[in-house]
Amino acid sequence: MMEYIQQLAEQPIVLGVILLLLVLIVYGVLKRLFKLALILLLLAGGVMAWYHLTGRDMPDEVNKALKEAGRIAGQAAEKTGELIEDGGEALKKLKKD
Repeated sequence: MMEYIQQLAEQPIVLGVILLLLVLIVYGVLKRLFKLALILLLLAGGVMAWYHLTGRDMPDEVNKALKEAGRIAGQAAEKTGELIEDGGEALKKLKKD
């Protein structure tokens, strides 16, 4: 395994291509997740609007689910930011070499 890593380190072009492919894969996955999150947010907004317009109180389960979804979305945003920063740092190191 160390031999492969050493060979990659000696050939920055191959390493750059691999990093570019990884960044594109992560971007594609995040793009799909963003679309799914947008659809779920629209559905949640519709449910909240329905409860508001009918004058009903939202059940506790719905409130708990919305709070949990907000917490998870915040964690996902943090991880995404970290991934983007790490990718940027890797590309900067590649440019230096």
